[in-house]
Amino acid sequence: MTKKQKQLLGLLKEIDALCRKHGLRYVMAGGSLLGVIRNRGFLPWDDDIDIYMPRDDWEELVGLAEEELPDHRVLIDVGTMREYTNSFPRYGSTDTCAIHKHQITGRDAAGEIIDVLTLDPVPSDEKSYKKYRTNFMIYSDLINPFTTYGSRWEIPLWKYLYYRCMEKVSGREKTFRNLEKKMYAWKEKDCDRFAMRWGGCPFLFSKDMMFPVKEMPFEDMMVYVPNHVIEYLIWHYGDEWPYIPPHAERESHEAICPDGIDYEQFRKLYMPMIDAEKLLKNAWKGKITKLRDARSKNAVEDEKLALYAVGVQMDLDARLDHGKRSLSALVNRRDFETLSEIFSDYFTAQLSASFIGREDFANIRKFEHPTLIEIRENQFDAAMLTLFYTEKISKANRLLGLVRSTKGLDETCGLLYQDIARLRQAVTGIEEGKETEAAEICDMLNERYPDNPSILKLMLWLSARTSDKEKTDSLVRQGRDIFPDDGYFIKYEADLLWAKGKKNEALELYAKVHKSTNNGMIWLDLESVPGHDKIAAVADCIRRGRLDDPGIAKRAREEIRVWKQVFPDDEEVRAAGEDIRMSAAFAARSSGSIRKVRHQIEDRIRLLIKKDQDVPGQYYSTLARVQIRSGLPRSLAAVSARLPFTEDYETLEEMRYQVENEAVSVFGEAFVSREVTRGQGGYYRKVLGDILLAQGKVTEAFGCYRLAMRELPQGTVREQLRRLILDDLVKGQAKLRVIAAKTDAGEYLDGWLDKYGSLKEIQSLVR
Repeated sequence: MTKKQKQLLGLLKEIDALCRKHGLRYVMAGGSLLGVIRNRGFLPWDDDIDIYMPRDDWEELVGLAEEELPDHRVLIDVGTMREYTNSFPRYGSTDTCAIHKHQITGRDAAGEIIDVLTLDPVPSDEKSYKKYRTNFMIYSDLINPFTTYGSRWEIPLWKYLYYRCMEKVSGREKTFRNLEKKMYAWKEKDCDRFAMRWGGCPFLFSKDMMFPVKEMPFEDMMVYVPNHVIEYLIWHYGDEWPYIPPHAERESHEAICPDGIDYEQFRKLYMPMIDAEKLLKNAWKGKITKLRDARSKNAVEDEKLALYAVGVQMDLDARLDHGKRSLSALVNRRDFETLSEIFSDYFTAQLSASFIGREDFANIRKFEHPTLIEIRENQFDAAMLTLFYTEKISKANRLLGLVRSTKGLDETCGLLYQDIARLRQAVTGIEEGKETEAAEICDMLNERYPDNPSILKLMLWLSARTSDKEKTDSLVRQGRDIFPDDGYFIKYEADLLWAKGKKNEALELYAKVHKSTNNGMIWLDLESVPGHDKIAAVADCIRRGRLDDPGIAKRAREEIRVWKQVFPDDEEVRAAGEDIRMSAAFAARSSGSIRKVRHQIEDRIRLLIKKDQDVPGQYYSTLARVQIRSGLPRSLAAVSARLPFTEDYETLEEMRYQVENEAVSVFGEAFVSREVTRGQGGYYRKVLGDILLAQGKVTEAFGCYRLAMRELPQGTVREQLRRLILDDLVKGQAKLRVIAAKTDAGEYLDGWLDKYGSLKEIQSLVR
């Protein structure tokens, strides 16, 4: 976890405890829920937590706030703070800083937060929803000056201006109450669905999709999740939800998050430099312009897309006219690789957000008003089957649904549309414990669409879940024959080998999984099969890698290489690999190799610290081994290994006390009175000097170094200290010459040389 994720987890534990204590409902949502299912914790790139909460539960929580909230915590929404600049509430901390764009000129709490997306009850008729949506868009536009919401729905400008004028004349409180009365006109008991109160898109959910809640693990706690988790994930992310997105598609949020300061202090620093009145004036003007021009702008965009669609359709016709084989022949041969190439430009255009939109802030308008490229019926049939056979089921379902609602589907596509619904029914049925019904659906679909990877994978998942070993073995062989490079089937074949005790063969296959699929659920499954033995196996590799027997050490290096391929993102496994490499460098007595591995470990630690990620203790243990080899006692080596990466003053103080107390216990008063000690006293003074130098206590540090030079025997540590002192002397002289050429250098000379005691001592050190 990153530092930010640890802060967010702490906030989640607090709000979870409040909800459990008072019987309030919430569920994990969006990327946070995806993390629950796919990672049992945060998605690695996630930097926020989203939860859904029914409006009634939120209002009850607000009523408890004064007595129940921990220190430095606050519940914020427009109902409790009219100056708040977001349409949904938040549970926030007031002793941190995380200022988002819309909060630049605001006064609301802008620390680390949990987004609480409230669920407003809405009747099932479309008229009521449109009424809710219109009022909510105006409401959101009044709340947030820096984002325009209503333009995507072509909300008339006069409606927005009416409420803007009301706000000026009657005040913000009365205006907002007027809109809230219309938005919150319905009771939960009278409605069978919720609208999620997010200005981006007020999505609709059935009540039974969300409630009653279930529990699942998230990091080191249990959290509430929706009643129908898989159904929700399919709705939100499509049938491809298990797959890890490419780096370019991993979303995070932009916020100003300086350490060691809260948002109030930060605002005091930046607000004097901002012309807030001008900024807000420009924002309101921009909003009016966008609302005014929305309809004409959208019409122009639609016309451009229609022209582009004609070009795509003509290009597809030309490709097929000049093709060597007919569409029907390619479909019958199930040559979907060739078909994917033929339809590539059509798919790129038709499946883009520009043509059919997305259910997100930027693309919701085209989602509601898509542009379809008119292609021939047989072309459309082949294109939809191609999507279905290449595991782009959500995209096929979306296009089939659009064509069905406009001109209807032919027999082939009509059946395919129904079968996609059946496939989803099987997936969600497994979650509800309806394995027999799901298996029957899968068998029927497998007969109709033989060799379809999605159906085979679902059948394999179901057979493994129900422990049908014979069917699992058959499906694995079938999948490996048809899709030899698909990591999904490779993983299940490895499971079979592992269960038979053939662990080395299984590991070789597991090592191919990450490179052969980006299915996050398959990656997660690795933790439950080989992952069960990972910690013990890796520790054994480290132990054997340190043995003097070259053959055993070599096998340990080979094994850890495989484990690193099985778990390429596991930092503990990576750290073990570095320790084994260091053991090999020790065995070869190669000082160059030792330095190389040490520098690589140090660079890795710095990178993890920069990313706010946890650093495995094994990295420090390996660096400590290098220090022990150079002559440092074991306890000093552990301190010295961590010292270059420690900046916190209190931690440095703890290190200093530890070293001083241990030195006194070993050498007694001689160490305190700064007498020359025998044995290892110089090592203690060297490490103590390093700590003092890290604290900025330069004179005290060099006092320790001077004594250490008298005590240290010849060796690596003395060489390190010699270089440190000579480097300081050389750089100090160079700086002295520059200063002396321009002004009196006496003050600098006194400050620089003071830490060396006397000229005589400097001469002694140089000798």
